[in-house]
Amino acid sequence: LSSDDLEQLLETIPTSEEAAKLLDHQQPEAVMKLRDVEQLVMPFATLRRVAARVRIVVIARGARNMFRNTMRALASIRAACEAIHHSATLREVMLLALELGNYINYGDSKRGAKAISIGSLVTLKDFKTGRFSTLHFLCASMLRSSPNRNAYDDLARELRPVASAAKMQIQTLQGSLRNFVRDADVIKAECENFIHEYDGPSLDGSPNGKEAKEDELESLAFASEDFAAEDSGGQMSKAEEQDATRWVEDVMKIRGCAARRLRCMQRVMEKLRSMLVEDFDRTVEQTKNTLRFCGMLNSSAAPAAAKAPAKDLPTDLEVLLQQIVDFLRVFKQHWDEVNSDIAS
Repeated sequence: LSSDDLEQLLETIPTSEEAAKLLDHQQPEAVMKLRDVEQLVMPFATLRRVAARVRIVVIARGARNMFRNTMRALASIRAACEAIHHSATLREVMLLALELGNYINYGDSKRGAKAISIGSLVTLKDFKTGRFSTLHFLCASMLRSSPNRNAYDDLARELRPVASAAKMQIQTLQGSLRNFVRDADVIKAECENFIHEYDGPSLDGSPNGKEAKEDELESLAFASEDFAAEDSGGQMSKAEEQDATRWVEDVMKIRGCAARRLRCMQRVMEKLRSMLVEDFDRTVEQTKNTLRFCGMLNSSAAPAAAKAPAKDLPTDLEVLLQQIVDFLRVFKQHWDEVNSDIAS
């Protein structure tokens, strides 16, 4: 059955009251008196906490992809923030745009504003004299200072991670994290409150008692290691990612009775949740630093924000990334036009 099939199955599982009535008809002759649909759901009535068991299987099947996709999205955001901070060409464009703006407004490039926002860069195309805009003049100035340089290629290369991150939706990403944390809480609550409902013999001949405990710890060794993302771009290597999610690739690799497998699942989910939350908090802090760097985070509110726990990614990040993508498109158009005019 697919995960979608299991989700639908949750809607057909009999309630405790319905299960009690079905169990009154367990004898073969009594079963034949039931309707077809009642006979089909009879096996569910004989299982303890059947709805919780199905939900656990659904969580197990989706945990790997949810973990992997969320970690990749967070790494992509951090890579975009790093690109913005370290783009020499973007810094050059902004400084030149600031000088041009001050010269236009005050007649002196050294007077007036001390900074310029990313959003203001796109508006440079709207200040025109004839068919030439301020952005044309900016491109011409950069071309004159370095005739053999393609400033657009440099800018696009340095900000390539921004274009990738701009496709993501912050609310969707945060929703994925909350869903993973919720699923981990479900497993934890099931272990703490109902683990006795899963007691029973092992179906695969696994050992019990002390040997079972040692075997359980051995089977979890890959999931209990202190996994860490590589410092380079915040990305995990393929090997680390495979290790971090190995259990949910094949449920049957965890041996023993249902109670033991559930305890194993709790350990893995707790480890993955810890990794995700830590990664998310780090991404939130880096995002705030980037917004502050670009003048989009109120500096007066920074001390209070620093004391508060990191809970949400600022939605202003979406605005910033889209502004950069829009500017790249406009800058390319004006850069090509300036080069074409000079060539002719």
